[in-house]
Formats: sequence, C-alpha cells, structure tokens
Amino acid sequence: MQCFEAMSESDLLLKVEHHINEQFKNSMAENLYYHNLEHTEIVVEKVKLALNSKGITEVEHNNIVIAAWFHDLGYLYEYDNHEEKSISLCEKFLSKEGVTEDRAHEICNMIKSTKFTIRPNNKNAALLKDIDIAYALYTDFKTKGNLLKQEIEVKLNKQINNNEWNDSQIKFLKEICFYSLYGKENYNELLEETKRSACQ
Repeated sequence: MQCFEAMSESDLLLKVEHHINEQFKNSMAENLYYHNLEHTEIVVEKVKLALNSKGITEVEHNNIVIAAWFHDLGYLYEYDNHEEKSISLCEKFLSKEGVTEDRAHEICNMIKSTKFTIRPNNKNAALLKDIDIAYALYTDFKTKGNLLKQEIEVKLNKQINNNEWNDSQIKFLKEICFYSLYGKENYNELLEETKRSACQ
C-alpha cells in the first residue's frame, strides 16, 4: 500500500511537470521574457532544494512543488490578475487528476500568496513566496530586471523611461520582506547587497 501511494505521488508530479511544459510550449509565450518556463523551472528547483532539509510528509512536500509549477502559468493567458488565472488552471488540472478539494485548496493558497501584496498565512506559502520574490536576486538582478521591463512594455503596450524603471526597481527592493526562516537566512544578505548595488 505504501509503495502504491509513493508511486501515485510520483506520477502526479510527473504529470504536473509535463502539463506545465506543454502549456508553455504550446502557447504564445515568446513575449514572456521574465515570467517564462525557465523562471518556473528555477523556482521549482529552489523549492526542492529548500525542502531537502525539512522533515515534512511526501504529500506536503509535493504540494509546495506543485504550487511552484503552477504559480505563474496564468501569465500565458492574462497579464494582470495572473495569480487568479493560475489558481483556476491549477484547480481544473487537480480536479481532473482526482486530487481532493482540501488538498487543491492548500496548493492554490500557496499560489495566491505569491502575489506581491499578499501576506502568506502559513509556513509553506511563506517559503514559496520568498523563493519566488527572490528569483531576480539569486539570478542576476540587473539582467532579469531589463527582461521584466521588456516584457511589461510588450505585454502592456507602453514604454517605460529608464530612470522611472530604475526608481521602481529600487522601490521594489526596499519593499521586499521575507516571511520564512529559509528566506531570511538565505536571501536577506543577498537582498542588502543588491540594494547597495542598485542605489549606486
């Protein structure tokens, strides 16, 4: 029975990964210079790395990983309110795969928490939020910032003045707050370094 449950969980994760990859490959994702499949894959890997040392159940572990896979899928369909679209797409997929409503709600709550203005209401949501928001810090802030600017200009059909953008990036850095112990221990110093560099 235990082997069956483990295989079932493994199958679910494989289906999720395949589904997300297919969605990105078969959609109009060429203008997503920042919120693309690479971003999602890196966030997923960082989540897995963070969970390696945590004593949690397999289901709890997989819930966070599934939320990481789905957290930005909504960008393929709408730019504003993409979190709500991601949640809707996740709910539909999980229902089709026979995942319980309670479990789906827990996963979708983590996706909801990745919205910048939302304060996470549990430790798992906090972990995903922190890893997602720190993406530009642990990759290359300036390079990723330029890609995000390019993406916004194309998707929202507007030009952004470079000085305005730089000011908005500094404001963004100053507003970042890490909620999980993992985020505080692994990203706070990096955040301060990035702030100093951005303000020079």
